[in-house]
Amino acid sequence: MQRAERPGWGLLRHHQRHSNLLTVGAVRAFLRAGIVLAGLIYQTAATAGAFLIAPVRIPLSAHERTAVLTVRNDSAEASVMQLETVSWSQTEGEDRYAPTREILATPPIFTVPPGGSQIVRVGLLRPPDSRRELAYRIFLQEVPTETRKEGEVRVALRFGIPVFVAPAGQAPKPLLAWRAVATELELGLLRIEAINRGDVHVQIAGFSLSSADGAIVARQNEMKYLLPGQGHHWMVKPNQALPSGVKLKIVARTDAGEIQTEVLPER
Repeated sequence: MQRAERPGWGLLRHHQRHSNLLTVGAVRAFLRAGIVLAGLIYQTAATAGAFLIAPVRIPLSAHERTAVLTVRNDSAEASVMQLETVSWSQTEGEDRYAPTREILATPPIFTVPPGGSQIVRVGLLRPPDSRRELAYRIFLQEVPTETRKEGEVRVALRFGIPVFVAPAGQAPKPLLAWRAVATELELGLLRIEAINRGDVHVQIAGFSLSSADGAIVARQNEMKYLLPGQGHHWMVKPNQALPSGVKLKIVARTDAGEIQTEVLPER
């Protein structure tokens, strides 16, 4: 039996409005009672293998302390899934995870029948931070089962769902700082750095670099989350020589919208 980890994302936005602040006790009651919440809005969906996971990201707040996650099995065989909730931090741009009891996802293990689906209930068990967004992930691990055919290899999938808890105060905005450094000059490479100086995450879906005349000289399509206070860098090779003292325009695609800025490459 072999395992391989690969991401799978579906898309289902969950939208709730609560007039009163839910307590931790109310969250636990919600999870125990198995109440199916209304207000689910389907926008689009994508599958990984034979699974659809929805939503791709869960927003929580002081006024929206619960959410639901749907796992659908489009295969011809039943599948056993196990949940793990972790806190999510970053060190020098690298993801770090640790077990947590600050959020709860239930049931912790379940079987999804062929063509069936399972509702997972998610609850926040701590107050939101007063200033900075909190980040978690819910990992769904497919438990491998014995293969039915000789020589058949069953791949166990692992899905990671981000959970973000908005700060209790006024909603902060992302704040990205960009920098370009000409490095390894003999290879013509540029080091593009982005630092999230805000108090909420930013998901960068990619960016382009253009010269003063508007011509695009490089693109980067790597998707990356930057948590508050964290940064990341990319090495890009422009498709033309860049003269000294000329600014470059960066146009970044993010979950907060398009961000444009200019940088002067350092040498």
